[in-house]
Amino acid sequence: MATQRRPLTTYWPLLPLLIGSAVMWLAAFTVFQLIVRLEIVTDFKPHAEFVQRTIMSGDHMGNFLYYLVVALAAGNSVDIATITAAATVVLASAVALKYWLSVRFLLHEVDVPAAAERGGRKRALVPLAALAIGVICFAFSFPTGHPDGFLYIGQVPANVWHNSTTIFLMPFAVALFWASYRFLATGEPRLAPLIVVLAALNIAAKPSFVIVFLCAFPALALLRFRVSRKTWYGLSITAASALVLAAQYYYIFRYQPGTAHGGGSAGVSLKPFHVWSRYSPNVPLSVAASIVFPAVATVAYWNVVRSSLLMGYAWLCFAVALAIYALLAETGAREFHANFSWQAIVSMYLLFLSSAIIAFGEWMSRERLKWRDVAVAGVLSLHALAGLAYLYRLIDTKSYL
Repeated sequence: MATQRRPLTTYWPLLPLLIGSAVMWLAAFTVFQLIVRLEIVTDFKPHAEFVQRTIMSGDHMGNFLYYLVVALAAGNSVDIATITAAATVVLASAVALKYWLSVRFLLHEVDVPAAAERGGRKRALVPLAALAIGVICFAFSFPTGHPDGFLYIGQVPANVWHNSTTIFLMPFAVALFWASYRFLATGEPRLAPLIVVLAALNIAAKPSFVIVFLCAFPALALLRFRVSRKTWYGLSITAASALVLAAQYYYIFRYQPGTAHGGGSAGVSLKPFHVWSRYSPNVPLSVAASIVFPAVATVAYWNVVRSSLLMGYAWLCFAVALAIYALLAETGAREFHANFSWQAIVSMYLLFLSSAIIAFGEWMSRERLKWRDVAVAGVLSLHALAGLAYLYRLIDTKSYL
């Protein structure tokens, strides 16, 4: 008997997601290729040299994962051109994976009401979700009129295009945020091993977001679960993740392999706004220009947001990330490299994503959009236009600043 074939429409929800991911990969790959071919000054070349030196010396960085993946993609070649080409493929894949996970996150959290489902609204869910996340992946801060014309530096954008390790980190950060949010929502012990593994992958890629996670996650676990078994699971997750971070810290500062890569030694000091104010003449304005969409969505949907664990977690992560950026500074040669800004950028993307999930749920729940829905969608679109303007300027001026 012949096997009955499923109709093609059975698989249709997957198609927009696959198309969106392919388009996102191609768009990111094009941007990265332009950066390389036009010799725009970014972190791509120094990081490619790190890969080269790692292959030649066998001396691995503490945050080794990006360099290892690029080395494998380059076939362990020490040719810089080959390494750089491999890096553009790896980074485009990271952007596509960030996109894929973000769409899946949104689809998992948005519940289409029965009335909308009967009206055929569910049929449009996946394509609209794919489009919405695509917009977020290009979102950027609004210009602030900085006297030096900076569009990026000093702001807190939701996306970056010039720092290899942060781009590579993004999908791991989205996965960690999603898994840890699910634990906070359900208290399921089975999520604990997954969260620890994701935290370890974050640390191996770049520990920036894990520092935020180690502050925000246990605080919310204590607040939600009080003194209970679920709280102990949450604290155990935190402790295990902190041990992995401590092991990396020990490796870096005990053996200092970064010195072999030209990084030099560095420490950390408490210097409020010492670094940030160097790049922004008006820090509150820089934050305000970066956060318009989440702020507008929070105000527009306050009745939902005020009881939303997702938004509470996202805002808390962002607040912790900003505090780290504002208060801490490196010492030594990297004092003004603003390396404590990366977790703020990652947390901003997660805040944009969480705000979009809330907004999307509201949009899908009614037959006709209200004025506030249009306003929220309009602000998000303006953020994306600012992102496209930034990319144009990056290519035109050959500067990411």
